Amino acid sequence: LVERAFAAFRARDYPDRELIIVHDLDGDVRPGIAGDDVRIIRARENSIGGKRNQAVEAARGDIIAQWDDDDWYGPGRLSLQAAPIVDGSAEVTALNDILFFDAASGACWEADPALFARMFAENVAGGTLMYLKRDWERSGGYPRTSMREDSHFLAALMHGGARLHRQSGREHMVYVRHGSNSWTLPFGPDLTPADCRSVPAPAGFPAVQGAGASGTSSARARGG
Repeated sequence: LVERAFAAFRARDYPDRELIIVHDLDGDVRPGIAGDDVRIIRARENSIGGKRNQAVEAARGDIIAQWDDDDWYGPGRLSLQAAPIVDGSAEVTALNDILFFDAASGACWEADPALFARMFAENVAGGTLMYLKRDWERSGGYPRTSMREDSHFLAALMHGGARLHRQSGREHMVYVRHGSNSWTLPFGPDLTPADCRSVPAPAGFPAVQGAGASGTSSARARGG
């Protein structure tokens, strides 16, 4: 999964970016993966929120994008989400209308919009947050937890005055359910056809099966 996340990052269309990988164990990341646009950092603590803070602290750019190692992001995601921040119409962007992939069955699903809004805080997928580093500093960062740390962080950003711009993520993000996710959500055969429907995966999505890695990562995109 880490290798897939790395390959997806390298396929981005945003020109000025870096990937910061925060990992737990020596075997999480293969030797030689680091470079001018990829930096590897050993985690100081176990919580996902703490790892995210460590990645953002190390970032050199003005715009931060969450980049989870077990989900898939399309090649246009960074440019799509950075545009409202760069033009000054929003301070934070995130995706909704994303697709879900069940690694056990190999099936891809879409959720009814009303169901999606009930499942995700502010009607956006937390794993797609993009925001200004200055607002992360002002908000106090992510809580040092491994559950809903991104939704609590988003709430803190908005409480501090950050404007949220929601964008359709159907072609830009797939949430991968693999049995080792930090939180469990019912979808696919667990729900009625009115709630969830089987759909084709977006173009370019690699249907990779496997368990999630223990690290987390963030992509940094510079505004302008």
